[in-house]
Amino acid sequence: MAVVSRGVGLRAEDTGVERLVPHEASVSTRVKVAADYRKAEMRGMVGTVRQVWSSPNFPRTALLVQLGDGRYELLWHHEAEKVQAPIEA
Repeated sequence: MAVVSRGVGLRAEDTGVERLVPHEASVSTRVKVAADYRKAEMRGMVGTVRQVWSSPNFPRTALLVQLGDGRYELLWHHEAEKVQAPIEA
């Protein structure tokens, strides 16, 4: 199933972006604000999920993300991308 990026009309597989899916959202998950996020100054910022709200009756998951600069932002799961953990040497 193709995921459509909001407002851009590109599928996630066309952009190489791995969007966060609801079941992957959990506290302490590292995420990056999507490149098509509505607030341009926050696009690409990395942060940590601090709270998650979801319901089996609602198709979206809300995330409270603490960004690297200390600010908090409330995102829908499709507005966040997975951040791969760096490989320890």
